[in-house]
Amino acid sequence: MKLLVQKGYGQSCGYKSFLNDARNIERFIETKKNKMGALNIKGASSQKVQQFLYGGIIKKLGYKSEKKQDYFVPDFIKLSNKLGIIIEVERGKTVNNNMDFIDFWKCHIHPKCNMLIIIVPNTVPRSQNKTVKVYPFVVRRMAPLFEKKNYTNVKALAIIPY
Repeated sequence: MKLLVQKGYGQSCGYKSFLNDARNIERFIETKKNKMGALNIKGASSQKVQQFLYGGIIKKLGYKSEKKQDYFVPDFIKLSNKLGIIIEVERGKTVNNNMDFIDFWKCHIHPKCNMLIIIVPNTVPRSQNKTVKVYPFVVRRMAPLFEKKNYTNVKALAIIPY
């Protein structure tokens, strides 16, 4: 897991809850490596990964599946008094369709959320035994957004591979 946090934000009480959730999701994925691998096949949908994670850990952590919003639809969301976290689960379109940036944007414009967990595959199978290394690519792309000169409304980001 890669954590990207704006300077000074890591001591907030909201961040501690965010970090706890990210670590719980990471541990769950680690214990279910074989099942997660079986879901990451060519042509598979991210919805199957979402359903598996939601039933296994995300719902237990208090997140709700978002179905209707006027401005966008995050995969999962947790809101409380001082806490707003979005979880996005990706699979095949992460890199080619810039889904990681779209996920980041959803969090940036959300009126109550400022922390994001993106769950991405380590690699995605492509044609003829080729793979794309998704996780390191997403980490490299997101890191500049946490340099002070590039700060946004997203205060913390956890990128979790599967």
